[in-house]
Amino acid sequence: MKSVQCRIVAVACLALSIFLGSCKKEAPAAINAEEIRSICNLAVMECYYHNRAESTRVDKIAFGLGGTKERSFWTEYTAKIKVGVDASQIVIDVEGTTVTIKLPKPKNLSKPNILEDTITTFSSEGGKTKITGNERLQAKNDANKNMVTELLENSTLMRNAEERVKEILKSYIEQMGKLSGVEYTIKWESLS
Repeated sequence: MKSVQCRIVAVACLALSIFLGSCKKEAPAAINAEEIRSICNLAVMECYYHNRAESTRVDKIAFGLGGTKERSFWTEYTAKIKVGVDASQIVIDVEGTTVTIKLPKPKNLSKPNILEDTITTFSSEGGKTKITGNERLQAKNDANKNMVTELLENSTLMRNAEERVKEILKSYIEQMGKLSGVEYTIKWESLS
């Protein structure tokens, strides 16, 4: 009887070891470069700028009197522009528990989007100065170039955009670490 019980216990232990061996442990959560890039897209900031486009035109005086008259106009409007890090340029390197993230400098990720219902046009002669569509377009293009230049020179805004990306990525990496039971160390580097 003892040998039968021993065999039953041995078979049970063998079955249990086979069962437990066949159960797969879930793989620890891994840091995924594509997810990091997707997360960077969530960190994009929308900035609103009130802008002024100005232009001057010299017209000939009518009725053959000779001479010219300078006429000016300006258009005021609000535009929004997206600022952040170009996610396609991020370089991620994971070595053990150290995650090195190389970030490009923040920049404008879109052209200024003029909010049409905010456009107001003024003229030095009230309604008398006829402004062509091309003149209006050229003035807005020049103003938008200036807006982008000002944006890129705004060190506080650029620093805030970079910090926002870092905070969101840090949170993601910490969560992945909690899921996998790993404490990651993050190293930040700048891409030139």
